[in-house]
Amino acid sequence: MPVWVGREGDRLLVCTSEGSPKGRNTRRDPRVALSIVDFHDPYEEVQLRGRVVERRPDPALELMDPVSHKYIGLYEAALHARAAPALAHRHPSAPRKGRANERAWPSGSVM
Repeated sequence: MPVWVGREGDRLLVCTSEGSPKGRNTRRDPRVALSIVDFHDPYEEVQLRGRVVERRPDPALELMDPVSHKYIGLYEAALHARAAPALAHRHPSAPRKGRANERAWPSGSVM
């Protein structure tokens, strides 16, 4: 499932709501993996593994706005007057680059 991802220092910000499947699943098991695919070559990807180390509500959309602007060129606060999604911070392990059709992680890893 695609997600919007931003950075805050050495942490990744993953935008999701607490009630989403991602939010519920990471509350039960904080292990996560992200796969970032090259838009121009879908066989090139980078995979990151880590754990959720912090959850933070963002009612003023202060964290979500820069991420929204990166993806769609607009600020989320200007688009929606609804409650903001929570952001789960995921501390990545060292990235590993490989071809999409290669097994880059052990079969037991959480996706």
